[in-house]
Amino acid sequence: MLYGVYGDSGFMQALKRSSSIKLSPNPANDIVTISFTGPESVGDIEVFDVTGRLIQNIPAREVSSDVDFHMNVNSYPAGIYFLKTIDENGISYQKQLAIEH
Repeated sequence: MLYGVYGDSGFMQALKRSSSIKLSPNPANDIVTISFTGPESVGDIEVFDVTGRLIQNIPAREVSSDVDFHMNVNSYPAGIYFLKTIDENGISYQKQLAIEH
C-alpha cells in the first residue's frame, strides 16, 4: 500500500485527478495538446511557473473537456510549469509540463 503526505485515499484521489489531464508532447517546445479524460466540464486553465506566478489564464469558454485543446508554448521560457483547472464540482486538477527549446 502507498502512503504519503495525502494519506492513503487522498493520495489516490490526487493521482486520479492528475491522470485525468493528458499533456502531449511533454516535454514540449512549440504546441502542447491538452486532453481531458475525467471532468465533464472544466473552468479556466491557469498556467503557473515554478515560483507560483500566474503565466497565462485560458478562459473556460475557449476550452472544452470533450475536445483536445492546443496551447502554443513557443514564447514560454524553457522550464517547468503547472497547469491547473477546476471542474464543475469544484475539484481541482493539476498537471506538470516541461518546456524545452
